[in-house]
Amino acid sequence: MKEKPVISRVLKKLLDFVEIWIPVVTFALMFLVFVVAIFFRYVLNHPLTWPYELSIILFIWTILFGAGYAKREDSHVVFSVVYDRMSPSMQRISRIVAESIVLLAFIIGFQASTSYILFWKTLKTPALRISFDIVFFPYIVFMLLMIGRSAYNLFFDIRLILRKGVRG
Repeated sequence: MKEKPVISRVLKKLLDFVEIWIPVVTFALMFLVFVVAIFFRYVLNHPLTWPYELSIILFIWTILFGAGYAKREDSHVVFSVVYDRMSPSMQRISRIVAESIVLLAFIIGFQASTSYILFWKTLKTPALRISFDIVFFPYIVFMLLMIGRSAYNLFFDIRLILRKGVRG
C-alpha cells in the first residue's frame, strides 16, 4: 500500500486541528463558562459580566471553525427535494454552479472582510478587553476554508465531467 505524502498527512492533521479540535475545545469552554455564570448568579447571588462576553466569543469561534468540518463532510443544510430528482450529470452540473457561486462570493469578499476585521483591532470588548480582531479572526480562517473546500470540490467535479463527459 502506498503511503500518503508527508504534506498530505500534515495538512490533514492541521485541518483536523482547526475544524475538529478547536470547535470541541471552544464548545467545552463555552459550556464551562456558562455553568460558572449560572453558579455565580444563582448560588452566590453575585452575577459576573465576563462570562456572557466570553461565551459569545467562544460561540463565534465554535461556529466558524466548525463550519469547515461541515463543509468537509458535506453535512450542511441542502435542499435535496429538487437535487435528488436530478440525473447524476445534472447533479454534477448543479454542484459546479453552486460551488462556483460560493467560491466567487468568498473570493470577492475576502479582502474587504479581512481589512474590516483588522480595522477592529483598535477596539476592545467591554469586560475582558479582548481586541475585536482576535474575536473575529476565525472568520478569516472560515473564509479560507470555504475557498479551499469549494475550489477542491469544483476541481474534482469539473475533472469528473471532463473524464466522463456531461452525460456520463
